Amino acid sequence: MKYLKAFLAVIMLCLLFGCGADDGITLKSITCDARQTRTENNYFISADFQNENICLSDAAAGRELASIAASYGTGSLYLSMADENNGCLLYCSSPACGLMMKQLYVTKDRWQTYDAADISSQIDGYPTSLSMQSDKHLYIGAQMRSDGYLFETTDGGTSWRPVIIDDEIEKCQYGYAPIFDGKNDIYYLLLECYGSYSLYQSDAMLSDWELLGTLSLDGESNLLESYFILEDAVIIEDTQGQTFRIR
Repeated sequence: MKYLKAFLAVIMLCLLFGCGADDGITLKSITCDARQTRTENNYFISADFQNENICLSDAAAGRELASIAASYGTGSLYLSMADENNGCLLYCSSPACGLMMKQLYVTKDRWQTYDAADISSQIDGYPTSLSMQSDKHLYIGAQMRSDGYLFETTDGGTSWRPVIIDDEIEKCQYGYAPIFDGKNDIYYLLLECYGSYSLYQSDAMLSDWELLGTLSLDGESNLLESYFILEDAVIIEDTQGQTFRIR
């Protein structure tokens, strides 16, 4: 799903006025292979649509691991690996009449085998992101509809609950699942609320979130594709393939 506003207007503001000075964070354009970096973040596992199937591949070994029928067409894929073996894949159809199918696949053996579950009725919103902290602990970020912008499970995906990151924010249009800076034991999380992106951080307990700063947007721009960790920094990629470092 790609309905999100992003950062072209912010970059123009930064160039003209130096945005973010009072809010603690700014953006800097960088050059990197975002696709390869995301694969490295996912322990060299990648997921793509191929010939009406979802193909999970091991980039390190150079071989296909699993092929799953894309029963609902080429919608959206979100992949997260907690370690070399434990991982999850969220497959979402394109929304039709406000409805979206959401299939969750979970593996404990690097996609040699996996379990599947339909979580469409439990995630009230259009997913934006997925992160797996352990074989039991997962997050899904979403475009908020009624229940929330971030959902959490602590039982491996059987049951889900909405999570509020900031009590001062009643509603947020988009939430993005936490990403982990393993070198520094820091989690980061993005929220997009009424035209502003807010970056939060937490320690390994994932209980208290500290607001690092906010970027205000002005007007339409490219769409946010993903965000990930590269060399201890939070990197954003837009749908045009441009990458930016939050600092």
